[in-house]
Amino acid sequence: MRWNKRPDYVPSEHFRWLLKRWNDSKDQERARKNAENRAKQTDMHTCGKKSFAMIRENLIQADEEKKEPSNAEMFKATRKRVPVMGKERSGRVRLYGRGVIASSLGKTSTKSNGASVYVPDELLQSIKADVAGQVMVELKPKSRGK
Repeated sequence: MRWNKRPDYVPSEHFRWLLKRWNDSKDQERARKNAENRAKQTDMHTCGKKSFAMIRENLIQADEEKKEPSNAEMFKATRKRVPVMGKERSGRVRLYGRGVIASSLGKTSTKSNGASVYVPDELLQSIKADVAGQVMVELKPKSRGK
């Protein structure tokens, strides 16, 4: 069955060897254990396709003394989190809907129809915390156990 799905670019001898290996009980156990261990990881690197060698070279070039970065500096450089929502824009406030600006938060706002709305700062902070918690739950890596 798997033989029928062999990619054209994989020679038949190589694919035959792969099939033997994939069906070996020791290899299956190793794969299961590796999957469990990967699911436990909480601090994975965030460099994507960029190699550690390239990051190391960039750190060397950015250093005035052109010295090799320490392991701690490499760890820090490869685990930066990029803000999910991007850069703030002037005059806009996220998570409040259209038409809300920073200067109107926690103050009385008059709409064109004459209605006024007052939003207490405590309520705003509570809403922000709830939304931030929901975002973090959504972004939390899901385990890949099979």
